[in-house]
Amino acid sequence: MLLTRIATALVLAPLILGVLFFLPVTYAVGFFGLMYLIAAWEWAGFCQCQGSMQRAAFVLLAGAGFGLFAFLDDRGLGAWVLHLALPVWLLALVWVLRYPVSIPRWLNATFGLLIICLAWLAICTLLTRYARGPEWVLYAFCIVWSADVGAYVVGRTLGRHKLAPLVSPGKTWEGVAGGMLACSVVGFAGSEWFGIAPAVLVPLSLVCGMISVVGDLAVSVFKRSAGLKDSGWILPGHGGILDRMDSLTAASPFLALGLMVIGLSD
Repeated sequence: MLLTRIATALVLAPLILGVLFFLPVTYAVGFFGLMYLIAAWEWAGFCQCQGSMQRAAFVLLAGAGFGLFAFLDDRGLGAWVLHLALPVWLLALVWVLRYPVSIPRWLNATFGLLIICLAWLAICTLLTRYARGPEWVLYAFCIVWSADVGAYVVGRTLGRHKLAPLVSPGKTWEGVAGGMLACSVVGFAGSEWFGIAPAVLVPLSLVCGMISVVGDLAVSVFKRSAGLKDSGWILPGHGGILDRMDSLTAASPFLALGLMVIGLSD
């Protein structure tokens, strides 16, 4: 299993880098749109969509959401739309803290559509509204990867106190601390790379790192509620797209909003 995960990662990493740095931005927007449409197909399984037709209908709704958010963004309302991430992920945190919790099917579906569409809009915003857009998308990946790797390493060696045992038994508070330490290192490196004061970028990176943990746990809540181990099977050794992009889905809107706050948007 570990070798399969490594092999898949070795294929995915160059693919993402190639899309970000060697293709036109419109192709990158389309690539991430495709990834999130696959994620929508997977989320349909969380809200008891039975059969391919129901899942396809859910994917069409996600595509319509992309179109609506793009329309609003073209009219200068993209930042206001991204602010929806604040109450949406706060609600997700409440569900994590209260698990096991009953989530109505309509709310499950609405939540899934919102987070998928918001994440796609955030990626598009990072790519198109900021100088060095592809680098900012890569930076978003670095934040969530560092939080994940730091949590894994420290959690495996020092972890004693469970973070959310009913949701994700393997996660510990010590692991979270290790992940945030790794995010801080990425923040300092990013401040040097982008020429932004560490007092600005490090706290923003930590916020995104903490939100990425919420994203990981929230998707676990929905998987457990649906009786699923993984969101899908498309990535050998990793599961589905959502299993790999749950943290990015949560963190990317906050990175885009944070960069707007510090005045980097065009």
